Amino acid sequence: MIRRSLLAALAALAFAGCATSHVCYEGERALVDIENSGWTLFCCIPLASGDPQFPNRNTCRFFKDTVTLESNMKILKQSMRDSGAYRVKSLTSYISDEKVFFILLGHQVFHTSAELILEPGALNAHNPPRP
Repeated sequence: MIRRSLLAALAALAFAGCATSHVCYEGERALVDIENSGWTLFCCIPLASGDPQFPNRNTCRFFKDTVTLESNMKILKQSMRDSGAYRVKSLTSYISDEKVFFILLGHQVFHTSAELILEPGALNAHNPPRP
């Protein structure tokens, strides 16, 4: 009984979607990298995907497809607010698609990256001077 429950929990974690956002501060620049992933059955029925309202947390949306450009833009806006950015440049988005067990399962990841243009003084708050 316990073994079966453990296997079910591990399977749920393995197939869960994930939404992440990472901001890297280097010199006078800030770069953001966003990924939102999801799993589908027969390439069309969504099983689980990342929750764009709570990136970088272990949350997912079951039976909902959030692997979209719109979801990544919501995460980008949240990252901009958190880092003190007012604009972006060099925005790039693309999707990668993998099939598992031929067409039974599909795994999609929507990638977005951009350079953040920070408000004056915001860089010092996130990137303290090095000794």
